[in-house]
Amino acid sequence: MIEEGAGDGDGDGVNETYIVRYRNLAGDKVFSMTTNGKLWAWSREQYGEGASIERNYVVRDGNCDGIFEERYSLDEQFKVPDCLK
Repeated sequence: MIEEGAGDGDGDGVNETYIVRYRNLAGDKVFSMTTNGKLWAWSREQYGEGASIERNYVVRDGNCDGIFEERYSLDEQFKVPDCLK
């Protein structure tokens, strides 16, 4: 773990989301996002692989059922699911 703390997961200026960032020795990064006690997003960024969605992406549980069914590239917008607001 390299960093943890509150962040703005829905762009409204309020830090309602708990974000934890991890990095391995190779430089690969992962982060998780939790709001109201519910984990709703994971991100993976493989060192040296650029913006490839096959290797660098965010997965999101868009309806709070525990299944991460949505996938985004790292430069796409994604927000706290409505079911957690």
